[in-house]
Amino acid sequence: MKKFSALFILLATAFNALAGISVGHLCCEHLENPQGIDVAAPRLSWQLASGERGVKQTAYQIVVVAGAARLGGDHGDLWDSGKVESDESVLVAYAGKPLASRMECFWRVRVWGADGKVSAWSETAKWTMGILNPADWNAQWIGQDGVDTTNILSGTSWIWFPEGQPEITAPMETNYFRRVITLPAGRKIKQAIFEYTGDNECRGWIDQNDLGARNNFKTVKWNNVTGRLEPGKTYVFGLVGRNEGEAPNPAGVIGKLTIEFVDGETQVIQTDEQWKVSKNLEAGWNTVGFDDSKWVAAKKIGPAEMQPWTNPRSAESRRQPARYLCKEFTAEKKISRATVSFCGLGLSELYVNGKKIGDAVLSPAFAQYDRREFYVTYDVTKNLSRGANALGVILGNGRFYADRSKTYAGTVSFGWPKLLLNLRIEFVDGSVKEIVSDESWKLTTDGPILANNDFDGEEYDARKELGDWSKPNFAASPSPFLGERAGVR
Repeated sequence: MKKFSALFILLATAFNALAGISVGHLCCEHLENPQGIDVAAPRLSWQLASGERGVKQTAYQIVVVAGAARLGGDHGDLWDSGKVESDESVLVAYAGKPLASRMECFWRVRVWGADGKVSAWSETAKWTMGILNPADWNAQWIGQDGVDTTNILSGTSWIWFPEGQPEITAPMETNYFRRVITLPAGRKIKQAIFEYTGDNECRGWIDQNDLGARNNFKTVKWNNVTGRLEPGKTYVFGLVGRNEGEAPNPAGVIGKLTIEFVDGETQVIQTDEQWKVSKNLEAGWNTVGFDDSKWVAAKKIGPAEMQPWTNPRSAESRRQPARYLCKEFTAEKKISRATVSFCGLGLSELYVNGKKIGDAVLSPAFAQYDRREFYVTYDVTKNLSRGANALGVILGNGRFYADRSKTYAGTVSFGWPKLLLNLRIEFVDGSVKEIVSDESWKLTTDGPILANNDFDGEEYDARKELGDWSKPNFAASPSPFLGERAGVR
């Protein structure tokens, strides 16, 4: 019987413990213990737990202090809400003393149930403030700008059926153009681009494979056909030109096939008199074995820049390598706290002494960059050491530097990748040191990330890896960073 009595007492004790209300899962702005909150009145939330059903909060008390050591008793030096009669437990706005940049705020909460009993205090939670005033950054936007160029289709000619003056007037009809090409054997293809356009429309083919059409002569249909071609094989390249309207009007098609090989000179196939043309659609016209002996040579009307068409536009060159930036510095004294806030546009990763900080990718979040730019904050106290240290940042394009061309997609580009960074180091003796982004940072574009954007992904060449590029003393030795400095916006 004694054993059963002891068990009953143990279960009763456990039940009584569960019967009360406890408070947990404390969040600030929907996050647990977040870094870098930059709203003046952060919103606080918590959850209730109980072994009973139907438990309801009828009041709460929040206390917030400026240091963990001060969080004791029932009062807070930044904010003490007092007992607030409310069942609210989600997004309760902070209403204490004004908060300053980088301030550490520790908080806890307790609640009252319907029975009037108060819970124990929750475990202590924390948030840190971000940089609330732009002047507190003490930093400059840095990076390396390039040159925006619009590519023009050139080095080829407008062609049409050989009659009259097609650049002035031509019948409303469809013409079929073909050119048989045998690629050199034994020459590995690096890249092959087939581009074309027409007035009013031009559709491209490789054998019987439809590559799509362009119905605006001001822009070019651009096709990367590298994967469709093999050395030593024969192909038919076809163009279908369509002239339409209510009366005869200017007509023409224009194109160019550019084949780059791993070794040797580039091969360029222009639209000229070597193309054959017919006004009649015939079965198999775009196959290698087709008999085109009755077709005639196309008429070369004039160069790409001729009137009335004047330089059709192709896509701008949007491929560019990632920017690698590094900065070495010294922490002369014992560190008590170190926080770094940075905005790397369009995408960025931060490294401290050779290690990536955080696990985020595609960071910071996408924004309407002419209105706002997001930044992130990390506590890097444990990542720094007394003596020599180094910071490293990889900058990618993201949506800041347009991943698609203005010519085709009308994509807005906000600029070239840029970095804004502030590392604040607080020493045990109370002194402070800041490492900020400025023209003293080293930069290189000669790293392993050769190209990157949101739609096409990343092109990576492991042969160009930079080794310990974000560790101390690397940039001082012979390296891609030697002699290069970041530009300031």
